[in-house]
Amino acid sequence: MTTSEELIEQIEDYCKELKLPATRQNFKEEIMEANEKNYSHERFLNGLLEKEADLRL
Repeated sequence: MTTSEELIEQIEDYCKELKLPATRQNFKEEIMEANEKNYSHERFLNGLLEKEADLRL
């Protein structure tokens, strides 16, 4: 079973490999907010991608 810390490390590695700097910078905060506010997976992912798009556009 993968621990939370291992998942965080994997996410950071994917963000580096895929060159997603905004996602890497914001995903921990977004996870906490999504958990607190019971966001759907879709809303959570949309928030991350929106920040990434804002950085690039």
